[in-house]
Amino acid sequence: MGYSRSSGPAFRGLVLASLALLQSVSLVAAESGLERRQTSQSQYVLMPVKYNLTILGQLDGNLYASILFEPNNQTITLGMNTDSVTWVPEQPASIARFCANSTNTEGCKIAGSVSGYYTPESNVDKTDYFNYTYIEDEDEAGLNATGYWTENTVTVGGVSVDLQIGVAETWNIIPSLGLGLWPTYPPQKGVSYLAALEQQGKIAGQYLSCYDLTDTNDSGTIVFGGVDLHKFSGKFTIWSNFDLPGITTTPGVRVLLGDNATSIPDTGAPQALVNPFTPYVHNIPKL
Repeated sequence: MGYSRSSGPAFRGLVLASLALLQSVSLVAAESGLERRQTSQSQYVLMPVKYNLTILGQLDGNLYASILFEPNNQTITLGMNTDSVTWVPEQPASIARFCANSTNTEGCKIAGSVSGYYTPESNVDKTDYFNYTYIEDEDEAGLNATGYWTENTVTVGGVSVDLQIGVAETWNIIPSLGLGLWPTYPPQKGVSYLAALEQQGKIAGQYLSCYDLTDTNDSGTIVFGGVDLHKFSGKFTIWSNFDLPGITTTPGVRVLLGDNATSIPDTGAPQALVNPFTPYVHNIPKL
């Protein structure tokens, strides 16, 4: 199966209004006339992330996290990805021979300097073909990862889930953790990391919050299934009308960045575009 996408690993520019949200040092006030709905679960997953403005000498601007994979709790560094595919680079039988092959130049750099190599079980089934491709523009055609699908136990912040992942035998893009904030076309095998957390009872719902993401000198945080109450005040509302597509009113959020306060959205009558096929809301700056 082959998959395409419009960009590389990225967590850029999405304002997740229903999730309480993005690139924010502090969320100070949220207002909504909708009735607050309580959830019976309080589980969450806390994932430290590191922001890299550049990587391998090129402009990057993505978030990275250290993820544990079985067997033997291998640590692989993955870029955060808004689509649903999670994949890792397989360690070849000989790294020296792999890197000596000119077709593997980029893959060797990426695994050696960014992600690290993944070693599967000795008896892993490699017959389920994996082919993951993204095309940002015509100049970047051919950037992909190919190998096989398998299932693995993935651990973040001490919380483990079983997840369908791609294991690449050749690659020239940075490995990624598929959060599932944007659908992959055609639909990928298995489910996203966020969906797996919910399905396996690790979080109450498919929502997340993000803090201190663009500080290159320190780690930021993504909280799956909740918000950091030390950085949030006001009323947190869960919408129940995601089956109604179109433009609707949205809670107002104020974001503090140092001494500057920004209202999201910045219209007098806050509105947003709801798409029932994605687990988030597009804020509309102005109409």
